[in-house]
Amino acid sequence: NHPFIGKGFSPVGESENINVVWSDNRSGNYEIFFAKYDSTINTWKHIETGGLRITLAALDSKNPCVTSDINNNIYIAWEDNRVTGRNNEIYLAFYDNAKDDWECTGQGGTDIRVLADLTQCNKPVVTFDSNGELHVLFEGSRSKDSTEIQHLKVNSEDYREHTNDRPGADLRYAPDSSKLKSELDWFPKHSIEGGL
Repeated sequence: NHPFIGKGFSPVGESENINVVWSDNRSGNYEIFFAKYDSTINTWKHIETGGLRITLAALDSKNPCVTSDINNNIYIAWEDNRVTGRNNEIYLAFYDNAKDDWECTGQGGTDIRVLADLTQCNKPVVTFDSNGELHVLFEGSRSKDSTEIQHLKVNSEDYREHTNDRPGADLRYAPDSSKLKSELDWFPKHSIEGGL
């Protein structure tokens, strides 16, 4: 018996497929697993093997969630403490439906580190808006005394490229102020370089 720590369900595209994710500690630490109900053949995939392993981390991966886009590509987010051993960060795995290929450590690829500049990141939720843009929401804090809901809107095409783990925030996912500049004529008082 393996405990369910987190689970998520997502209808996929126009079909009635269901994606399920969970974490359990069958390997000694908590890892993320995935299964899919395929309505075209009326069966579960990966259930007979205990789930398709998504993560292969030295420490715990927990509280996963799942969503999919209109092309049946699947996105899984979770909290993970592999870098510091105590502070969680948010990671993503991506399934490319056209290539029938996962991008995640559990399947020989790389997990995608989303954000690393907060003290703690927990309980992610991933979803798509009507424009097809991927949104990641999660609890985030810079200190142990304050937790806020954090929002990150990202281009899902970014997840088809590998980015190595590295300290600090990944600038590919930084907010884009170009609309503020073009539509509202807003400009920052200081440059990033000057602020640093």
